[in-house]
Amino acid sequence: MRYRIRLRWGVALFCTTLSVCWLIGTLFPDEVYVAYSEAKRWVAAAGPTEKLPASVSMPPGSVGFSRPSRKPYVVLPAKTVLELTKGGTWQPTGSEIGGLEAGLPQIAYLKADNWPDYNVRIDHPEEYFRQYVAVLRKGKRMIYVNAFRENVADWSERFVMILDGGTCCWQALYDPAAHTFAAFTINGVA
Repeated sequence: MRYRIRLRWGVALFCTTLSVCWLIGTLFPDEVYVAYSEAKRWVAAAGPTEKLPASVSMPPGSVGFSRPSRKPYVVLPAKTVLELTKGGTWQPTGSEIGGLEAGLPQIAYLKADNWPDYNVRIDHPEEYFRQYVAVLRKGKRMIYVNAFRENVADWSERFVMILDGGTCCWQALYDPAAHTFAAFTINGVA
């Protein structure tokens, strides 16, 4: 008898919840879409769902390939980019680089800080060559990402600085503790 009562209450609660969700979606479709988009961004920001590689230090200057469909990345030593590392530097582990690689799809949902009035986005950040530099910003460990679409000579040994280029080049700071990106910028157009 108790089982039937609990089952009825459970079904009633489920139907009520479903009805309320339908009503909210009907009355406020724009707000529901915004909430859905925000939830989707939070899920993407939560980090990788696949198992990350073991915690192994990535030697500076090592080039890695995450998947055959992705362009390669390199962890540059701090001495190649003295301007970026004024606040200090540190050595990222393989799992921190793996988290960054797994979190790259977040970039597609970010709005560039330097393009506030335009809807300029990077749809496939994994299709860029990427240089990673471990930096300290106010004592916090961050990884600076410098990305560009075209293969540049010696890109795995020296820091590449491209002026203009629009969506062919972008930069960001990755927080390995929070698995999020910040200070996202896209190059300007000449």
